Amino acid sequence: MKINKCINKVVAEDREKLEEIFRAIDFKKRRTEYHAKTARERYDTIFQKSIVHIKNHIDDLNNVAFEVEAMIDTLNTLPDICAQLVNLVILSSLLSKKSVSIYKVRDNIPNNLSDLKNTIIKWIESKEFRYIRGFCNISKHRSLIDRDYFTHINYRNKSTKRGIRFYAFKYDGVSYPEKMMNELFAIKDDFMHMFCDVIEEMEKLI
Repeated sequence: MKINKCINKVVAEDREKLEEIFRAIDFKKRRTEYHAKTARERYDTIFQKSIVHIKNHIDDLNNVAFEVEAMIDTLNTLPDICAQLVNLVILSSLLSKKSVSIYKVRDNIPNNLSDLKNTIIKWIESKEFRYIRGFCNISKHRSLIDRDYFTHINYRNKSTKRGIRFYAFKYDGVSYPEKMMNELFAIKDDFMHMFCDVIEEMEKLI
């Protein structure tokens, strides 16, 4: 989304807020990709040798997991920033800054903007969105999601599944299955794609 197009949609005193939101979105996107890239690189470095003794790399694997967790934490901030943008540009600051959330924005978008509203609904009702929210809320308010290094060899088809595994957890009455690190990267990609869909729908209204 081009900031110049958005500036024409807001009053003069809100232009600084708009610039702050755009900077925040750019920073969060870059930070998300940085953590994902760093996690992959650190993981690959561990397994450069043909024989690896996991017990000698516990700290290294923990550092990889820290990057994955930081990636998820950063993703979890995007809905609130997106809500601020929708409130400012589309709802003309209908909601106060303190009360803005992606859920309140969804509820206040008029029905004649159904494409934008439905795109936001699709995002927040997706399994990716719910997993990330649940993961972060559990980590923030209760305890960290347990994890370990997991290896499974399928001797029938001679395939090996290995990597950092994040355990299953339950949040707000919903059970979420265990996830391997690569599955979390896929969740990140799908989550970001849906976020971009919301931004694209906003662009159509400007």
